[in-house]
Amino acid sequence: MSNLSRKLIAVAVVLLAVLIAAPACQCESEQPIEKTDHKIVLDYEKVDDKIVWKKIDEITVWSGDTIRFAVAEHAAWILIPDIRFKLLEGGSDWVVTETYTAFRVEDGYAVIVLNECDEGSEPSEKIHYSVLVRHDSGQWEYVHGKNPPPGMTVPRKR
Repeated sequence: MSNLSRKLIAVAVVLLAVLIAAPACQCESEQPIEKTDHKIVLDYEKVDDKIVWKKIDEITVWSGDTIRFAVAEHAAWILIPDIRFKLLEGGSDWVVTETYTAFRVEDGYAVIVLNECDEGSEPSEKIHYSVLVRHDSGQWEYVHGKNPPPGMTVPRKR
């Protein structure tokens, strides 16, 4: 084997190692990032014999944060106009298109995570998502009623 062949093989091995290692190192930071577990409970109360869904507070979601949607005995469809989320546990009928993520939560909960390798948007981004819930009577309703849907803010890089 000639000297040139050995050099080409060595360069190829180094390039291959860099290509394999680069994606694994993209999300590393010098300090560990503290992650937050958000909990969104889909529940209602009766007011004058009418069902009124409790308000869902806005949350701030950083890369790697989890969101638990708890529905108790209800069923819900969640539609998020963003594709950076992944299903961790619970939930079913998970669908990701080019523009949105949708999933079903029934008899319990679903936990999703904002993609850990996402470095955040520039500038902070507000995402309004829809929550369609079926309660005991079998009727489907939007939790937010005629108000704007619940929201989450995805901040810029930490």
